[in-house]
Amino acid sequence: MTHTHNAYAEQVFGNKWWFDLDQIAEDHEWTGVGMGECIPETDSMASVLDRSNWEVITTDATAKFGCGWSWDIIRTGSGGAWCDRIIWDAGNDEVSAYFEKWSSALSDYPVADDMHYSECEHDELVSTIEDLYWADVRDDVPDGWADTVAYHLHECGAETHPEYMQWDTIAEAIRELGYHAADDDADAEVPA
Repeated sequence: MTHTHNAYAEQVFGNKWWFDLDQIAEDHEWTGVGMGECIPETDSMASVLDRSNWEVITTDATAKFGCGWSWDIIRTGSGGAWCDRIIWDAGNDEVSAYFEKWSSALSDYPVADDMHYSECEHDELVSTIEDLYWADVRDDVPDGWADTVAYHLHECGAETHPEYMQWDTIAEAIRELGYHAADDDADAEVPA
């Protein structure tokens, strides 16, 4: 549940923001407000790690506490610099301890859930392959072709993190799998 509370923030001294924490507490009927993790509102501005941690923490918090009563998400910022921020009832010891535990854990090791993060990285790779290489593949490639390319890259030991990957490696994998459009001729069959 995301609430957009633009009225809570007022710009003071350039780009710094002041939050009307008393108003937030009053609206939520809380004794005070704790503020935690923040993620850019658009996926293009958030890293895969940020999105993974956000999803793990908010999903877990929702399962444990629900959303809106003892913790919530507000959208803060202005223009193109919006972000979603976790807030909670600072008077609720259990909820405060929960989010403080996450903050401490992430300062020691920045990944909330290794498996979830790995799945998010894989999904990001598949999405990138689909978005950037769809025009390079044959018309008759099987559904899930980008996932097959991603697994091929993993099997070959290629670097698949988008920040470090050699992009020609994807094109090479597409060719190796027989998916490249330039390989398209009447006698060729796409491997299943």
